[in-house]
Amino acid sequence: MTRRRWTSAKITKVGGETFPSRAEARRWQELRFLEAAGEISELSRDPRFALEVNGRGIGRYTGDFRYIDKSGAVVVEEVKGRESRDFRLRWKLAQALNPGIKFILLKV
Repeated sequence: MTRRRWTSAKITKVGGETFPSRAEARRWQELRFLEAAGEISELSRDPRFALEVNGRGIGRYTGDFRYIDKSGAVVVEEVKGRESRDFRLRWKLAQALNPGIKFILLKV
Protein backbone atom coordinates (compact mmCIF):
# COMPACT_ATOMS: atom_id res chain seq x y z
CA MET A 1 0.00 0.00 0.00
CA THR A 2 1.34 3.43 -0.93
CA ARG A 3 1.61 6.06 1.77
CA ARG A 4 0.08 9.38 0.84
CA ARG A 5 1.11 12.52 2.67
CA TRP A 6 -1.11 14.98 0.85
CA THR A 7 -4.81 14.31 0.65
CA SER A 8 -5.53 16.91 -2.06
CA ALA A 9 -4.32 14.56 -4.83
CA LYS A 10 -7.04 12.26 -6.14
CA ILE A 11 -6.15 8.66 -6.95
CA THR A 12 -6.96 8.09 -10.62
CA LYS A 13 -7.26 4.95 -12.76
CA VAL A 14 -6.42 5.01 -16.47
CA GLY A 15 -6.45 1.89 -18.63
CA GLY A 16 -6.39 -0.40 -15.62
CA GLU A 17 -3.41 1.40 -14.04
CA THR A 18 -3.63 3.39 -10.82
CA PHE A 19 -1.94 6.78 -10.41
CA PRO A 20 -1.58 8.85 -7.24
CA SER A 21 -2.93 11.99 -8.95
CA ARG A 22 -4.90 13.15 -11.97
CA ALA A 23 -1.90 15.17 -13.17
CA GLU A 24 0.31 12.09 -13.16
CA ALA A 25 -2.33 10.04 -15.01
CA ARG A 26 -2.70 12.79 -17.61
CA ARG A 27 1.08 12.99 -18.14
CA TRP A 28 1.25 9.19 -18.51
CA GLN A 29 -1.31 9.37 -21.31
CA GLU A 30 0.68 12.13 -23.05
CA LEU A 31 3.88 10.09 -22.81
CA ARG A 32 2.12 6.99 -24.17
CA PHE A 33 1.04 9.02 -27.22
CA LEU A 34 4.62 10.27 -27.69
CA GLU A 35 5.88 6.70 -27.49
CA ALA A 36 3.32 5.55 -30.07
CA ALA A 37 4.41 8.41 -32.36
CA GLY A 38 8.06 7.36 -32.04
CA GLU A 39 9.16 10.52 -30.22
CA ILE A 40 10.29 8.58 -27.12
CA SER A 41 11.02 4.92 -26.35
CA GLU A 42 11.33 2.52 -23.40
CA LEU A 43 8.68 4.34 -21.35
CA SER A 44 8.31 3.02 -17.81
CA ARG A 45 6.85 4.08 -14.47
CA ASP A 46 8.40 4.51 -11.04
CA PRO A 47 12.15 4.28 -11.80
CA ARG A 48 14.14 3.81 -8.60
CA PHE A 49 17.55 5.17 -7.76
CA ALA A 50 19.68 4.24 -4.78
CA LEU A 51 21.09 7.32 -3.07
CA GLU A 52 24.60 6.41 -1.95
CA VAL A 53 27.42 8.72 -0.93
CA ASN A 54 30.91 7.36 -0.18
CA GLY A 55 29.51 3.82 -0.26
CA ARG A 56 26.85 4.55 2.35
CA GLY A 57 23.20 4.17 1.51
CA ILE A 58 21.26 7.30 2.42
CA GLY A 59 17.94 6.31 0.92
CA ARG A 60 16.32 6.12 -2.48
CA TYR A 61 14.52 8.30 -4.97
CA THR A 62 11.60 7.05 -7.04
CA GLY A 63 10.64 9.14 -10.05
CA ASP A 64 7.30 9.08 -11.84
CA PHE A 65 8.40 8.21 -15.39
CA ARG A 66 11.53 7.17 -17.27
CA TYR A 67 12.06 7.13 -21.04
CA ILE A 68 14.63 7.67 -23.77
CA ASP A 69 14.14 10.72 -25.97
CA LYS A 70 14.93 11.00 -29.69
CA SER A 71 18.49 12.17 -29.00
CA GLY A 72 19.13 8.99 -26.97
CA ALA A 73 19.18 10.73 -23.60
CA VAL A 74 17.67 8.98 -20.59
CA VAL A 75 14.99 11.21 -19.06
CA VAL A 76 13.32 10.93 -15.65
CA GLU A 77 10.19 13.02 -15.06
CA GLU A 78 8.55 13.99 -11.81
CA VAL A 79 5.02 15.45 -11.68
CA LYS A 80 4.56 17.50 -8.52
CA GLY A 81 1.85 19.64 -7.02
CA ARG A 82 3.53 20.30 -3.68
CA GLU A 83 7.16 19.79 -2.84
CA SER A 84 8.08 18.50 0.57
CA ARG A 85 11.46 19.24 2.11
CA ASP A 86 12.27 15.53 1.88
CA PHE A 87 11.45 15.52 -1.85
CA ARG A 88 13.72 18.50 -2.56
CA LEU A 89 16.66 16.78 -0.90
CA ARG A 90 16.11 13.45 -2.67
CA TRP A 91 15.58 15.23 -6.01
CA LYS A 92 18.87 17.14 -5.70
CA LEU A 93 20.77 14.04 -4.56
CA ALA A 94 19.41 11.96 -7.46
CA GLN A 95 20.51 14.65 -9.93
CA ALA A 96 23.97 14.96 -8.39
CA LEU A 97 24.54 11.19 -8.25
CA ASN A 98 23.25 10.52 -11.79
CA PRO A 99 24.81 13.20 -14.02
CA GLY A 100 24.13 11.24 -17.22
CA ILE A 101 20.36 11.37 -16.71
CA LYS A 102 18.16 14.35 -17.56
CA PHE A 103 15.75 15.08 -14.70
CA ILE A 104 12.59 17.09 -15.44
CA LEU A 105 10.27 18.50 -12.78
CA LEU A 106 6.74 19.30 -13.98
CA LYS A 107 4.91 21.48 -11.48
CA VAL A 108 1.13 21.45 -11.62
